[in-house]
Amino acid sequence: MIRARAHGGIALTLLALGPAWSWTNAAGAATLGDAISMAYRTNPSLLAQRQAVKVLDEAYVQVRSQFGPQITASAALGEQDAKVGEPGSIFSPPSRLVGHARTDSESLSLSQTLYDGGRSGSADNAAEADILAGREQLRGAEIQVMQQVISAYTGVRRDQELLAIAREALVLLVKQDEDTETRFKLREVTVTDRAQAKARLASSRAALAVAQARLQISRTQYLQVVGINPDDLEAPPNVNELPSVDTAFDLAEANNPALRASKYTEQASHARIQEEKSAKNITLSARVDYLRAPVEGYDERFYQDSLTSRLVVTKPLYTSGMIDSRVRAALDRNNQDRLQVDAARRQAIQTVGQAWSEMMAADTVLKAQQEQVEA
Repeated sequence: MIRARAHGGIALTLLALGPAWSWTNAAGAATLGDAISMAYRTNPSLLAQRQAVKVLDEAYVQVRSQFGPQITASAALGEQDAKVGEPGSIFSPPSRLVGHARTDSESLSLSQTLYDGGRSGSADNAAEADILAGREQLRGAEIQVMQQVISAYTGVRRDQELLAIAREALVLLVKQDEDTETRFKLREVTVTDRAQAKARLASSRAALAVAQARLQISRTQYLQVVGINPDDLEAPPNVNELPSVDTAFDLAEANNPALRASKYTEQASHARIQEEKSAKNITLSARVDYLRAPVEGYDERFYQDSLTSRLVVTKPLYTSGMIDSRVRAALDRNNQDRLQVDAARRQAIQTVGQAWSEMMAADTVLKAQQEQVEA
């Protein structure tokens, strides 16, 4: 049987993001770890993906049950009335016979497949690979939700800071505009200086409105991902030392959920090739039937009990090309899945390379901006 996968990676991430992620109020999460924990437990997209994995678990059980023992019971209760008329003759008058009969019957059947040409093993392997692929898709959804939470969390904090800066700038420009107006009345500045001061003030008010709108958008994005409104968000933890770019590529090859899911999907389609080919093989099954029914319907005193056991051998001889067509379709599907593995690998490499380049560029820009602020 396939065991449920523990989400250890998510738990380690939560512990790394913050030591305290218990909920103390119904408002926004205090730390990034709180936000991720809340989204992990309540995000509807993530919960829906978990339900999809449960469906695959049940599909695995259904596949295995097809090749186990099957017991069927049936019972029929019925009555029958018969009326027979006989014409009369010169020796006897016409007559009419009326009869009543019971047609009750009970049956019990037991069947078990003894040999199916390898079909059950192939179906079992395919269903197991489907579950593993579904779990990797769930892991990908978890990573995506974590990325959305981090983006929304840092977006709220960024826009809060930008709003505070815009407000401070507006206060400063209001004072400058008042000073410019006073100096204009004293003939110390020109009309142009006065107009420029008012233009800067109007631009600052517009920037403040934009900052307020961006903060509101970030708050709604946070609410959509986490499920609660943000409130007094703490600074996110510092990023630990990252691996080299070569190590990042190796980790993506080994752990990228999309790539791993595509590999398991290819394994499932490969197993289904053997499943379709096994349809040509001999199938051997055992069957036992028990039947209880009246010996004579018009005599309710006597019932017969019969027990029948038999071995059934089945071999398809001609299916008008159906089996061959299904095998070819399975081969084509497996070829498609193998190409999807290559596509997923290229996508993972491209994602790592892009993320690494963006990180290097952001680090350079951050250092330049810090130098600008110091200057």
